[in-house]
Amino acid sequence: MMFYNLLTPGIFLMLASIPLSFVSKKFYKYATVILLLLSYSVLCVGANTWDFYWYEQFLFSDERILFILTSIFFSILLISIPIFFSDKKRIPQNMPLLFIYVGATTSILFTKNLLCIVFFLEIMMVSATLLIFSKKDELSKAEGLNYFRFHILGGTLLLIGVISYYLKYNTFEFSLFDKDNFYDFSAICILVGLLINFAVPPFSSWLLGGYMVVPSYIGLIFAVCTTKISALLMMQLFAGWNSLIFIGILTSIYGVIYSIIENNIRRMILYFIIAELGVILIFIGIGEKVMSTALIFIINDLLCIPTILCAANFIIHFFKKEKLSEIKKTFSGTKLVLFLISMSLFSIASLPFTLGYISKKYLHSTEYFSKAHWLPHVLDLLCGGIVFAICF
Repeated sequence: MMFYNLLTPGIFLMLASIPLSFVSKKFYKYATVILLLLSYSVLCVGANTWDFYWYEQFLFSDERILFILTSIFFSILLISIPIFFSDKKRIPQNMPLLFIYVGATTSILFTKNLLCIVFFLEIMMVSATLLIFSKKDELSKAEGLNYFRFHILGGTLLLIGVISYYLKYNTFEFSLFDKDNFYDFSAICILVGLLINFAVPPFSSWLLGGYMVVPSYIGLIFAVCTTKISALLMMQLFAGWNSLIFIGILTSIYGVIYSIIENNIRRMILYFIIAELGVILIFIGIGEKVMSTALIFIINDLLCIPTILCAANFIIHFFKKEKLSEIKKTFSGTKLVLFLISMSLFSIASLPFTLGYISKKYLHSTEYFSKAHWLPHVLDLLCGGIVFAICF
């Protein structure tokens, strides 16, 4: 039965990396797009017509949510393809590794087996580490090793927690843990392991270092997949844990402060991502209407963060500089970039008629705020600080 848990739709994308590794340079671009679209079509068609075991083991019970999330992951990979081919220093094996990475990420959405989740997380870790090492300079080696250490620690804690969970409940099929049950050894190990993968301070150096050294198309996929998949898992395992609210507030404050004082554009965006992760933790910790709050906020992030990263990379490429203090009239001649960044920031800052506003509206309507009137103001302050950090 364990074998069938591993047969997820993401396997098709992972297997597509094999023929891609042997395609000649002449047809490489076309083969990349064709294999990606073929894998996506197999996933979409198979979900409705095939009767495999793993189609009964969704991470989320609503198939529409799975379709939206997998579509976003595949779309980001598709967007990264032209950026990959525009890079004169591109490394051929990077694209097959990205196929494996996104395939493993997608696979996690299609299983509720904890051991399989750990397996796919480790595949993500190995492929991501190889992608960081691919530049083969001293900085990449150092950051790749740092990335590997943190994720080995997180993976080890997850595996210990999963084994403990199996010994206690005699199953690998997970369910929601009791709220703030700090006496449950398996729950604490799994939570800490996911928080490490989520880049919560003081475990955030792997994100800041690893994302800085990789090419823009790899950083784009990392920002969408690595931390967000941990958030989706925590939604299913730890929704309603009030301790996550306070961890989220500290994470957001940390990200906002450092994004404001940071001069490097890339690092500023990465601190901004950490601040957003803290807000996601707050949503998960509240727990009420979690499917309509945290999930909407995560989807909003999945759409906005790539837009901001692409815009930031365009500005760096346009001015040939990474420090804000060295760039004058940032948006002169780049009105489209200004528009895209503004729309993304407005959504994150909960401007009316945006996804961010919808999620914030649900958040304010939860019963939790009848007991904690201060929290909405903290969230508004965080969002305002993030917008200030990015714009100024």
